[in-house]
Amino acid sequence: MSQTWTNQKDGSLMRLIPAGEFIMGSAIEQTEAANATDKAGPLFPLLHETPQFRPKIDNFYLSVFAVTNEQFAHFLTETEPSPHQLQLWVSWLDRIVPSSEGGLYSAVPEFKSHPAINVTWFGAESYCRWAGLRLPTEIEWEKAARGNDVRIFPWGNEWDPNRLCW
Repeated sequence: MSQTWTNQKDGSLMRLIPAGEFIMGSAIEQTEAANATDKAGPLFPLLHETPQFRPKIDNFYLSVFAVTNEQFAHFLTETEPSPHQLQLWVSWLDRIVPSSEGGLYSAVPEFKSHPAINVTWFGAESYCRWAGLRLPTEIEWEKAARGNDVRIFPWGNEWDPNRLCW
């Protein structure tokens, strides 16, 4: 299998996530450490992250980058959603504008390559179907994010606020 491929429908670069077993979830100590980093106190106790377990998963591809405003605008233009569909797919349009003539959508120029925002699950699912893709499962998402090691954060096990964009 190729390590990467480009989806012809929307131009997304896809990366192979290899099959195998990995540790999913968190140990109690990890949830306690994560809660301790929350400046305002934990919003929820992260108990849904326990216990850790070892699922085995097949190969799959995952998009390297988030869907951009330009890609989502192209999807909207091609699918021509009704007002009801649009309301189901997007909480509100931000950085994507409909044309005054109707049916055409475009991304605000300075935000073309930014990730599409305010997209609901229904909008993401519809986009994936249109592009010939699908949303990842929870297990696939965690495997892609975590890899094969048991690190707490993408960069390792120590909290580093300089690694975030917040």
